[in-house]
Amino acid sequence: FLFKNKYSSAPISPSFPQIQQNPNFIDSPATHHFPRSIGPISLPLHVWRLTMESSSSVITPEDVMGTLMNDGTIDSMRLKIITQLKANEELKNTTIKMVEQSRVLYTSGAEKQTKRELFDALRQELETSVPEKASKSVWELILDSKGIGK
Repeated sequence: FLFKNKYSSAPISPSFPQIQQNPNFIDSPATHHFPRSIGPISLPLHVWRLTMESSSSVITPEDVMGTLMNDGTIDSMRLKIITQLKANEELKNTTIKMVEQSRVLYTSGAEKQTKRELFDALRQELETSVPEKASKSVWELILDSKGIGK
């Protein structure tokens, strides 16, 4: 692929000295061998910022996660997921059916229990099945049919 030379209108090949003249090139000691976008791959700006700020040439997964957590990306994703889960009518209806069919509600003496006792008993009975359904719904939200993130 070719880069446009900012000093002339002639396209240039990506040899090392010429890449540094590219306006899309990130000029940093840690990244001076790579343009910001390589073919179809383009890294988010905050990941490139992490690369530029990194004192070593190796960026660890912890570095990336720390940056994503600090810049609000994780919180934004969490909010979108929670909003979509709350709007998921199928998940709501499934949970309602599970509660309605609960053994706890139909045991003798259930009507004499306090709301708190009933809630605790329901939680114990459903503490694995409801979160499993919610987890499945979350994975459906964040992955496409091929198992790749949306």
